[in-house]
Order: sequence, then structure tokens, then C-alpha cells
Amino acid sequence: MFKIKFLRNILLLSFAIIVLWFLIDILFIYPSFKKLLMHNAEAEATRVATHLASMLFPKQNELNKDSIPVDLSSSVGRIEKQFNIMKLKIFSPSGEILYSTDPKEIGRINSRKYFHEIVAKGNIFTKIEMKGEMTPEEEIVTADVVETYIPLMNSNRFLGAFEIYYDITGEKKLLDKLIFRNSFIQFMAALGFLITILIVLFRAYKDITVRSRLEAQLHQAQKMEAIGLLAGGIAHDFNNILTAIMGYGNLLQTSMQKESSLSRYADEIIASSEKAATLVQSLLAFSRQQVVDPKPVDVNEIIETIYELLSRIIGEDIELKTVTTEENVTILADRGQMEQVLMNLATNARDAMPNGGILLIETERAVIDKKFISTHGYGLYGEYAVISVSDSGIGIDEKTRENIFEPFFTTKDVGKGTGLGLAMVFGIIKQNNGYIDVYSEIGKGTTFKIYLPLRKLRPEKIKPKDNSPLQGGNETILIAEDDEAVRTLTQEILKKFGYTVIVASNGQEAINKFIENKEKIDVLILDIIMPIKNGMEAYAEIKEIRFNIKALFFSGYTENLVHKKWIIEQGLSFISKPVLINDLLIKVRAVLDK
Repeated sequence: MFKIKFLRNILLLSFAIIVLWFLIDILFIYPSFKKLLMHNAEAEATRVATHLASMLFPKQNELNKDSIPVDLSSSVGRIEKQFNIMKLKIFSPSGEILYSTDPKEIGRINSRKYFHEIVAKGNIFTKIEMKGEMTPEEEIVTADVVETYIPLMNSNRFLGAFEIYYDITGEKKLLDKLIFRNSFIQFMAALGFLITILIVLFRAYKDITVRSRLEAQLHQAQKMEAIGLLAGGIAHDFNNILTAIMGYGNLLQTSMQKESSLSRYADEIIASSEKAATLVQSLLAFSRQQVVDPKPVDVNEIIETIYELLSRIIGEDIELKTVTTEENVTILADRGQMEQVLMNLATNARDAMPNGGILLIETERAVIDKKFISTHGYGLYGEYAVISVSDSGIGIDEKTRENIFEPFFTTKDVGKGTGLGLAMVFGIIKQNNGYIDVYSEIGKGTTFKIYLPLRKLRPEKIKPKDNSPLQGGNETILIAEDDEAVRTLTQEILKKFGYTVIVASNGQEAINKFIENKEKIDVLILDIIMPIKNGMEAYAEIKEIRFNIKALFFSGYTENLVHKKWIIEQGLSFISKPVLINDLLIKVRAVLDK
């Protein structure tokens, strides 16, 4: 606000300087030109008067009617032509006109105050009369003239005076032209200066606007980082706890008859722990600390695959429509994350249409260019796949729209929403180098637009879900896990399904146990973060002992993302905690059979 006021004051000061410039021109420059004209006229009139006096009145006696030569008119006519005089008058000391080029004026008395108080005392007097003005004799001035009185003096005795008129119409036109030109130049300079100031102010205002937006983005990034630190801090221990809860719940399920009433309790334990795991993943998604395995995927194919699930989410009173482009919309993303984004947006749309309505999902291609970036204030140049999710619901007001992607922000009643659904969407889109925007008006529905970079790759086909019975094996597995509950659980699960299990509580112990049983061990299951030596270091040393050893890494820790990404890039296997029995057994079998 201070900067805006400062810029406004600069503009006002500039305007004041321009006005002052024009005032100086009017008050000082123009009068200076007039003085210059009068000074030149006085000098010329003095020269003419001196010439006339020496030629016509050499004796320098007091002027009277007898002093005027008979042939004065012819002499004056030559002088008028020679000196470009418009009119000439000769006065006696009393002010009587002894001679005038206008004979009608001869004999009149000059009663003007300045004649007797200035000229009669030996001083030259000059004035300018403009065309159209009225003289004291009530005569209209017919031209722009300079009127100069030249006194004739002899030892301080006033002998008479000459009054000489110069026509300055030409000079006045030239002066007006010069003044106009000067004023025009000043005006153009002032206009240019003013435009420059406005451009500077506009750019400064734009810079301030951009800076404010960047500050807001920085604030948002800092907030996300804080959430990420919170999520990362709790994820490791919390995921270990959830792994134990979910694992033992699965073991209870497999040990009970389906008809048993206790089986329902086990189901509830697993369902609740899965919700808790989803909550942690939502936090990690928002803070962009999830580990993802991006693959080329067709956006249209994802929408087609998840259509039935979305229909069940939104309910029967909401009509689901899809309009997909025929153009290629392949992106590089995690399919599961994209499905999660669509499910969250569909859930949000359902809640915005309590009385039913229409949910429309559209796809298209778009180009983010300079104009788009200037209009929206974000984006990088390139081609994008655009997913639009529109509802015909109640709409969102401006204040809510500004905070809609904030973590834990919700307009729902207590207990009906965590405030993480759209925050998770925001985090996933950002993690995939995309952008999301929301357009809404109260009573007119809401549209979320997602921009994801296009890739010129062939999309991977969806693999059919494996519904075959769970398989165990008779191989030997070395487990290295620092959390006792998770270690014991994993050992029991694998033993139950026929595997021989060797356990270690840290990386160094895992290396020692492998050296002791290197011929027996078929696969390693290593937690990434462990004391003494972590899973990566243990794997590196064990690989030197046996280069073809198979390994499966798992972790609930989020801070060491570099290790997880490296595992994926190296084509190794990874599974996140908390992990269900089914997922663990399938993954172990897949690694062994690779």
C-alpha cells in the first residue's frame, strides 16, 4: 500500500511540474518576447528620431508651428519608406501635434499622462497596441503596432517630441508562431514525459502485482513445506504402527470363519486402519512427498476405466457425462494418482449438488503461451492435456475459492470432511508438473481445470487385475527391519505361507546374516531407513558378495525420497508401508519369479 501511495505521489508531482512549466511560459517567456520587441522598436525609433532631428531641426530650438518645414511631408515619406515607419507625429513641448502623417490629427493636444510625466522629462516611452484595441481617442487600432515617444532635449530643456509607430504585425505573427511552436514542443515533451511516467507507473504496479503474487506463492510453498515436514515426521512411525495393525487384522481374518461374528470386528479394524493410511497419503500427496512411478498414460483411457466407480461415488441422482477429445492426450503420470484426483473431484462435486445435477468430465488439448501466462499468472510454455470437471451445483464464493486448496480447509459440517481432498488434488497435480484452476459463480456451478504436460509416448495398457489365489513358497528370505512389531509380523506372514525367514534388526546385522547364509538366501526384504547401516548401504555390500541377489525395499519414511526414486529408476522393487498381506505376498512372489 505504501508503494502504491508513493507512485501516486510521483504522478501528482510530475503533473504539477508540467503545469508549473506552462505557467512559467505564460508568465515569463511570453512577456520576455514582448520586451524584446519593444526594445528593438525603441532602438530603431531613437535612430529615426536622431536622423530627423539632425536633418530637419539642426538649430535645436523649441519646436512650434514655424519650425515645421513646408516640404516635410515629402521628406517624411522618404524616411517612412527607408525605415519602414507606419506613422509619425511631432509634438511641441505643450503636447500639441505640430505634424502628423494623418493631417486630421494636426492641432490636437496630447493630454495623456505619460506624455507630460515621462516624455516631457526626457525619458523614452514605448507601448504596444494590439489590433482591435480602442485608443483613448476612441479610435480602433487597425494593426499590431509599437508606439514610441522620443523626446528632443537641449541641456535638460524639453524642446518637443517625436512619436513613431512601427507596424509589428509580421513580427507579432512570427512571435505567435514561435510561441505556438514552443508551446507545442513543450506540450509534446510534457505529454511524452507524462506517458513515460504512466508507463513506468504501470510497470511498477505490474511488478508490485507480480511480486505480491510471488509472495503469496512463496507463502503457499512455505505452508506446504510445513505440512510436508509434519507428514514426514509422523509417517515413518505411524506407518509402522498401521502396518502392524493391518497385518495382524489380516491374520485374524485368515484365521476365522467368514460366518464368525469376530470376523466383522477384524474387517472394521482393517477398514479403519486403511482410512488412517489414506489420511497419511493425503498429507504426503499435498506436500508432494509421495513416491510415484510415472508411466505414459492416456487420460481418456483413465476416465473410461474409472467411469463406473465415479458413477457409484456420485450416486443415482447425479448424471455423469464425459466428452473426450479424439486427439492424443498422453501424459507421464502415476495412474493411481490420476484416478485419485478424479475421485476426489467427483466427491467434491457430489457434495455441491445435494439435490442432484450433472457432472461433466471433458478432455482437450491446449497450448500455454505468453498470452495464457500473462492472463492466468502461471504456466510454462508447451502443449498440455486439459481435464475439465464441471458440476451444476451451488457454486463457490470468491473468499472460499481463494482458500479451496488449503489443507484442512472445508466448508462441510464437523465430521463430514477432513479438508484434505482438494489439497491432495493440488499436491498431485503439482507433483506431476501440472496446474489446476477453479472457476465458479454462486448458483452457476463450478469447473476445475487441470493442465498436465503432453508426452509423445505410447501409453501403457492397463494390466488385468490378478484374482488368482495367494501364493507362498519354500524360498529363504532375509528380512532387515528395525521396528520389532513390523519385523515380527512380516516374519509370521511369510512363515505362514511356507517361506523360511531370517531376521535382522539393522543393516549391519543383515550383512552378517547374509554372509552366514549366502548360499541359502533367495531374496532380501530391506527397510530403507535403519540404524548403523540403512537398507541401501546393506544392499550395496551384499551385492558385492553376490551380484545377482534379488531385493525388495519397503519403508514408511518420506524424507529419503532420493533413495526411493533411485530404487525405481534402477528397476528394483519397492513397496510402501503400511502394506496388506495380499500386497506383500504378491510383491514377494513377483520379485522371486522375475
